[in-house]
Amino acid sequence: MAAREVAIKKYVVRLSTDERAQLNDLIHKGKRSAQLLTKARILLKADVSEAGEGWSDSRIAEALDTSVANILRTRRQLVEEGFEAVLTRKYNPNSARPRIPAFAGTSFRRRGGSKIDRADMRTGAGGPRQMEPAPARGESRRVAHR
Repeated sequence: MAAREVAIKKYVVRLSTDERAQLNDLIHKGKRSAQLLTKARILLKADVSEAGEGWSDSRIAEALDTSVANILRTRRQLVEEGFEAVLTRKYNPNSARPRIPAFAGTSFRRRGGSKIDRADMRTGAGGPRQMEPAPARGESRRVAHR
């Protein structure tokens, strides 16, 4: 039955013994991202070589609690881009929002709509103020009981 399913598949996973050993080491160490470990498990289950298990996509999805689309993407990436491409994450500079440091703008608005400048924040004028020194000898605003 597995041979018939493999014949229909467009992206067939065939791993060498070295690749299987590398994936097994990766999984057993467990020091990588969950996404990468899931991809490694998908490739090991989808491998149709003599040492592989050759599971169907639906069976892999059920066993690893992932989607069939993720399995298809992993198979396609292995066939089209190669083994090393599956094990490295791509960096897309457009996907992440650029970091904006705190108070990077020159001004911002209060709730009432008035504008506050960064320089005003540091000097006072509605910004943080210096603390008054604590009263000496335990005196406080409380009324002394007589």
